[in-house]
Amino acid sequence: MTDLSPRIADLAFADISSIGGIESGTRRRLKFLSSNKIIIYGIYLSPYNINILNEHEILTEVKCFFLLNIKKSLLKSPLVNRSINISLTILYILFLKFFYKVNIFHCHDLYCGFSCAIVKGIFPKTKFFVTWHGPASYELINFRPKSRIFKNNQIKLKYRLFVAIYIFMEKVVCTRTNRNMAISEFEKDYFENLTNSKIDILVIRNSVDINKFKPENITLDEIPKNRIIITFIGRLEQKNSPDILLNSIPFLKDYIHEIFFIIVGSGYLENELKTYVNQNNYQNFVSFLGMRYDVDKILKVSDIFVSHCSSLVEGIGNNVIEAIATGIPCIIGYDNINNRIFKTDYNAILVEKDNPKAVADAVIKLIKNKQMLKKISQNSRALALQEFSIDSNLNKMLEIILS
Repeated sequence: MTDLSPRIADLAFADISSIGGIESGTRRRLKFLSSNKIIIYGIYLSPYNINILNEHEILTEVKCFFLLNIKKSLLKSPLVNRSINISLTILYILFLKFFYKVNIFHCHDLYCGFSCAIVKGIFPKTKFFVTWHGPASYELINFRPKSRIFKNNQIKLKYRLFVAIYIFMEKVVCTRTNRNMAISEFEKDYFENLTNSKIDILVIRNSVDINKFKPENITLDEIPKNRIIITFIGRLEQKNSPDILLNSIPFLKDYIHEIFFIIVGSGYLENELKTYVNQNNYQNFVSFLGMRYDVDKILKVSDIFVSHCSSLVEGIGNNVIEAIATGIPCIIGYDNINNRIFKTDYNAILVEKDNPKAVADAVIKLIKNKQMLKKISQNSRALALQEFSIDSNLNKMLEIILS
């Protein structure tokens, strides 16, 4: 009897063993699709530690093909490396299409989307969908270490070339996909402007398991029980603004013995942040916990969450969604997207971006007003139940790609 189960290729140019924690969006999506009895084919760079995936049963129903990570090869040109990887991806897509009868391709980055667009150009009946997690052309300039991108305050010629190539590829993918989806209004606005509103993008937000991330009284031995815990969780890079949080400490000197900062995650700013803490003798009230797989527990012992206070990024990430689902009052940067999602002093506190004093003032406001802290906690949890439930959002995604 012929197996008529929907077969989905979930394509991402990523190493899912090192992206985020065990609760990353990629892993949640794969778990969800697996639980719906869908055969999934993935394409990923070789994971650093395959045991991480098997240990947490990520691959139970996922048939993954791991591309050779040729970035570590003798080939020095990023353009050549990406071209080879795209070529391999096209071959893999054709292999799945004709030998395994995969009928749906769901892409999560520019390279896989462009590969599918090429295949669709040859075989017009191929169905592929794209979920945009961030514009590559925008991220290249804004989210990379500045010294690599700029020379004498001007963008280096080779990076201008890359941005032009990325914009061309993004336009091709946007106009050829069966449906554009985005994780926030930022991606939606960016790509609609890029294509002069010739496309319509549906926002399907990142989401969390609201039964796992929920208010609960627990304790962790490594976190003080008699302090107000101010938490940052995420990649230690400028767009997530861990530096802005630590730079708020001088403005909190009158409360410094009441509070304790915990920084969870790793990234290229890690050594710089630790040096800052040591040079200013902040070791007694700042702790770096590194990469963790018990984020839900850390949030449950936290009192205030701070993230995304940098002007390099608009909107929120998984870390903020996890925090509001746990009922933690969040201090986040004000922008057009966050202003649409949150109401300040009601379900979060929105502050001016790139402003450590504004962050400190928001912390003080919550410390001094316990009633406001409790109100924001309750309302943020209610917002998570309404907007960020994994079941409702991923069911919406599944309905679109199976229609």
